[in-house]
Amino acid sequence: MGDKSIIIPVLFFYICANYLHVLVAQDEPDCYFTDGFSVYVFNKLPPNSAPLKLHCASKDDDLGNHTLSTNQHFQWKFCENVVWSTLYFCHLWWDSMQKALETFNSLKREECDTGFCLWVAKTDGIYFTNGSITLSSLTKKFDWDISHAKNDIDVKEVLRGCIFDGMNVFIYSSGYEYITLDLLLYDLYTISNQSWWSD
Repeated sequence: MGDKSIIIPVLFFYICANYLHVLVAQDEPDCYFTDGFSVYVFNKLPPNSAPLKLHCASKDDDLGNHTLSTNQHFQWKFCENVVWSTLYFCHLWWDSMQKALETFNSLKREECDTGFCLWVAKTDGIYFTNGSITLSSLTKKFDWDISHAKNDIDVKEVLRGCIFDGMNVFIYSSGYEYITLDLLLYDLYTISNQSWWSD
């Protein structure tokens, strides 16, 4: 009789452990030779405020434009490339504020050593935590920048600092941090609402 009373709790524990493993595995990409990562961008801005708009991309993947209401999030999963040069960046807009930032960089992979990079937009800036799903260990990384007014873009100012890494041209300037030229041109076109490169 004593053996049967032990089997039921052990069997229950085994089933629960397998169920939790399946839940966690659903968030991890299937990577065979490199590490897998998941990146989340959360909107923790006040209710009834303007939505958070974002555009995220890497050299190889354009993740598109997204609009998040309060408490919504956008996420993506990827496998790091074998030469540790994976770089993802996002451009966030909220009301009259904006921020361009790296959301994952292989050269700074220790910042995301849990495999989960969580970025959180709040009223006073952009916060980061490494793997804490509860969002209780947030660290403020960036303040918001004031958005450029529509049709008031000084392209020379934006292109003032360029970095070439052998494959991409990256821009560094006020309001933009290491974003590719293609994404910058897309952002400038979207903000200015003019087809100035087809003239």
